[in-house]
Amino acid sequence: MNLATNAAHAMPDEAGEIYINLNSITKPSQTNGVEEKFIQLVVKDTGHGIPEEIRGRIFDPFFTTKPTTKGTGLGLSVVHGIVSSMGGEISVFSEADNGALFEILFPELDLEDQKEAAGSKTDLPHGTETILFVDDETDIVQIGNDILSNLGYTVITSTNSTQAFEVFQKNPEQFDLMITDQTMPFMTGVTLAKKIKEIKSSIPIILCTGYSETVFGTDDPPPFINKVIVKPFYFDELSRIIRALLDETQAA
Repeated sequence: MNLATNAAHAMPDEAGEIYINLNSITKPSQTNGVEEKFIQLVVKDTGHGIPEEIRGRIFDPFFTTKPTTKGTGLGLSVVHGIVSSMGGEISVFSEADNGALFEILFPELDLEDQKEAAGSKTDLPHGTETILFVDDETDIVQIGNDILSNLGYTVITSTNSTQAFEVFQKNPEQFDLMITDQTMPFMTGVTLAKKIKEIKSSIPIILCTGYSETVFGTDDPPPFINKVIVKPFYFDELSRIIRALLDETQAA
């Protein structure tokens, strides 16, 4: 978002184009030269470009060429901080009056290795209950299904919040717990959770989100949300939360 905002500011009178592209690539690492897999994010604009004399300073905090009323100069500094914290690399290619291209490389994780590592942990709490798992990202749903199934749970998954609600409506007593993402098409996780609780008030609901304060306006979730997990999270953490909520519900 910061890169796109920066690109928009570089194109006066809202004239120009922004290109955003995502690829999986293999190339030598800048740190050791060894061939590695990366997720490549490219953000390119057709704006006024970055003059050579200031190109080395664009990631410095508070450095900006904008008037004081147009920004703080923190955007690119924030980008650099985020990329660095994730072990990534960022490069910029630009010439004055010829646009700018930002390339970000994030180390690519092997999802199969991650899945096996998470699913092989023997110290995770197990269960036999039925869980409704809702997320519009297919990869997350697949990993969640595999891991929770390996822990003994029956998992019903959905990548569509509206369809998930329809499935729940048909047999509410089938489900012992629901895990839902917040940001989804058709119906947000909060809306879905509220509708689910109106049918079965006793079911524990876990909401997964990266924006808790934006969602709720406060640090406290609404009463129909039993637990909020902030992304990114680990499935061992999730498994313990699931078990604790189920045990608490069964003891009530």
